[in-house]
Amino acid sequence: LQADVFLGCPEKGENGSLYNTVFYINRQGRLAGKQRKVTVTDRWSSSGDMVAPITVDQVKVGVLICSDSYPPQHAAALSAQKASLLLAPSSWGPGFHGPEGEWEQRSRETRLPLFVCNRTGEEETLNYWGAESLVIKDGNRLLSHQSEQSALLAFQWDLEAMDLISPGFKITWIR
Repeated sequence: LQADVFLGCPEKGENGSLYNTVFYINRQGRLAGKQRKVTVTDRWSSSGDMVAPITVDQVKVGVLICSDSYPPQHAAALSAQKASLLLAPSSWGPGFHGPEGEWEQRSRETRLPLFVCNRTGEEETLNYWGAESLVIKDGNRLLSHQSEQSALLAFQWDLEAMDLISPGFKITWIR
């Protein structure tokens, strides 16, 4: 498809440890970067040891996996390493342990746009149907989506002006 893909999935490390990892696969289908989750709050994964931007064309993308968005130091480190935008693939449902403005705050602190790709669905103890996926700039929500059905969300972003082009998400429902 000639598309850049950020794919989150478990990774088995060299020492047999499991990591919550986002892999960057470039348009040529090659693994061109990865980021392991650093702020581990679950029981199945080990902590990665650093954050560093992944370069896509000439754009440095900082990846904050789920709870890596909670403490400010990871976003600050990515900003200091000249990231141009932040991507937050997340499994952060609404409710008692849900987000309370962390994504907006990281965008405000770093002055970087932040794209949140949040999960949907339901597990035995957690319901993600109300989880929000967002496009944030300067701490302000520009686009937001939540639904009771899984969907692919697309939007256009001007990488030179670092600004939103789309008036809303293009939504493709998954059945």
